[in-house]
Amino acid sequence: MKLQTRLTITTAILIGVATLVGGGAAAFSSFQSELVSAENSLNQEAASIGKAKGQQLPTALLIGSANPTGMGVSFVDINGNYSILQDGPGLRSSKPSAKILTQASVTALQRTSPNHRGYLLRTVALPDSEYVVLTVSTDQIRTSYANSLRVVYGFSGIAVVLACGFVWFFIRRDLRGIRRLISQAKDIAGGNRKVFDAQENLERSFLGTDEVALLGQSLAKMVQELQANQLEMRRFLGDASHELRTPLTVIRGYLELLDDPRSLEDQSFAPKAVSKMTHEVLRMQQLIDDLLLLAELGTTSELQSVKQVDFESLVNNEIENLHNLQPKRSVTEHLEAASIDGDESLLAQLLANLFGNLRRHTASTDAVEIHLLNRGAELVLTCDDAGPGLAPETYDRGINGFERFDPSRSRANGGSGLGMSLMAGIVEKHGGSISLSPSKLGGLRTEIHLPTAHIGV
Repeated sequence: MKLQTRLTITTAILIGVATLVGGGAAAFSSFQSELVSAENSLNQEAASIGKAKGQQLPTALLIGSANPTGMGVSFVDINGNYSILQDGPGLRSSKPSAKILTQASVTALQRTSPNHRGYLLRTVALPDSEYVVLTVSTDQIRTSYANSLRVVYGFSGIAVVLACGFVWFFIRRDLRGIRRLISQAKDIAGGNRKVFDAQENLERSFLGTDEVALLGQSLAKMVQELQANQLEMRRFLGDASHELRTPLTVIRGYLELLDDPRSLEDQSFAPKAVSKMTHEVLRMQQLIDDLLLLAELGTTSELQSVKQVDFESLVNNEIENLHNLQPKRSVTEHLEAASIDGDESLLAQLLANLFGNLRRHTASTDAVEIHLLNRGAELVLTCDDAGPGLAPETYDRGINGFERFDPSRSRANGGSGLGMSLMAGIVEKHGGSISLSPSKLGGLRTEIHLPTAHIGV
């Protein structure tokens, strides 16, 4: 069943039930109010008759003849004989029982005649167990109640029809938009290239502030993300192929030279060729290892090995390496004792990449400041350098703005060009965050936040 049909049927049921219940309750309340009013009026007339000592029957006949709706008056004598003095509703039926006569002497009773006519019965007790019997018809009240119900039924029907019409009219545009969204989503899921190209048209088709417009805008943003991811994947595959092909080309070239007998005339050429090929093999192996690690970090699986790691000790080790490898560099450090639940090998890789970037992309004499703060629930590692820093637009894009194969991280500097991506993946895997900003020293500030307790990510 279509959504529009279901909404229309649901609205019809709700409106119908609401109007029937509300209108029926109001009509029934009015019916009961009129019955109570008639009972009170009959009780007052019976009280007036009872006060007329010795003149009850003449008074009853007088009041009955003056009643605008017609009052029946009958008499039950001492012998139990039942006489109709003034015809009225219910009097043609058999004489009321002694129990009914007694009860009706207290208050008016609702009765129904054999021909299903409603009436009120009230008696006035006389001496010697005699009774004056009064009856008043309730047909007019019941007829008014029936007419009220008919009005309620008619109003309910009209309300249902109008409500269905309004629902059908007002949701038609939204439902058209939803159907269009469904069609676009199916095309996107099927990889329809035209959908990606028509993304701007899709976004313009759902301008507005209502829910359907927001849904359309969300789908448009999803299309943009899919398009960006598709382009990024193509670029990544192209760069990966290029990076892998370069060392293979070098190795192949040296193998071809070694295969040439003339190259063997130079006895120093072979060791040089082997050294060059070994370097390219190691570089290719590093690249493949980094790609595999990136793929692993991109999965939704938990960390393989989680234990308490002395993070301060890991940072200290990297600072010592930095001193040993670049003794002329000024390094200022402030480290607080800090431990973290995580994968020690990944955390070591994180710090190795961070300090490796310092050595490769800043001068060996550029100053560095390292701060490790323990805030209880999280650790904050801040690294400031006096290097060249980054382009201003890179700071705006953040860590995700780095290309996975950044040209600035070329073979001349060493590394695979995947360092920043690996760092972001490791931090994210541990439930933390990493940010880049200009440093007070003039270069780059890298700030890493890591929760001390392990959380599944």
